[in-house]
Formats: sequence, structure tokens, C-alpha cells
Amino acid sequence: MAIVLPNAAEVIALRAIINDEELDVRIFQNDITPDDDTVLADFTEADFIGYAPAMLISEDFSTTPGTAGNPAVSLYNFVVSFTSTASQASQNCYGYYVVGRTSGDLRWCERFTDAPYNIVNNNDSFGLTPRIELNTAP
Repeated sequence: MAIVLPNAAEVIALRAIINDEELDVRIFQNDITPDDDTVLADFTEADFIGYAPAMLISEDFSTTPGTAGNPAVSLYNFVVSFTSTASQASQNCYGYYVVGRTSGDLRWCERFTDAPYNIVNNNDSFGLTPRIELNTAP
């Protein structure tokens, strides 16, 4: 027998993940494709000049309930940008991961579909819009 998470409960679950504590989005520089077994130690955090984790504000997420064939989604309302502040050795950025600011617990992660983003020159930059979705079986 399968457990069913109704669409309305998916919204509650997503909000619980986002609102449990303040979150930070970080960039990873190692060439991995995250999966269900990914843990925080699997990531090598970016360290290009000018990089710093970005603080996310839980109230700045919009959550859309799931429907038949479409997952429930929480989408950050702003693009989060990362910019180099000096020329430096080349660094590839493959994706992002979100952690609890206090706990350090991994919440979710995503590899960029067009990875990697290469940072080498002063003012090289890229932006991302953090999102999390719950995709339950039909």
C-alpha cells in the first residue's frame, strides 16, 4: 500500500521545509550529479574571489499546490546572483545546495541544467532562482 500526500498537504510540507529555519544557498564546484543518497559532505563549496553563500528569506518563496501531472513547487521570488570580484584561476560551478543557516542541514540541491558556469574574470557572474518541488506518484 502506498502513502498518499494530498496536494494540499504538499504545500504544507514544502512550507515546513522552508520555514523551519533561515536558509542559505551555496554553490558547489565539484562535478557531481546529486541524487537521493547525496549528503552535505559530497559538495565542494565554491571559493572564487567574491563568493559568499546567499541568505534566503523564507517569506520570499511562493508555493503553488500540485495538480494532476504537476508537482507542488516553492519558488524563490528573486534571482540570487554570484559575482567574481577579481580575475583568478578558473573555477567551474556545477550547481547549488540549500542548507539550514543554524543547523547546517542539507535541505535540497540541484545541478545546473547547463553546467558548468565558469568563473575566471573580474565581474564574471551568474544567477539562479532556488526552487524545491514535491513530485508524488499519481
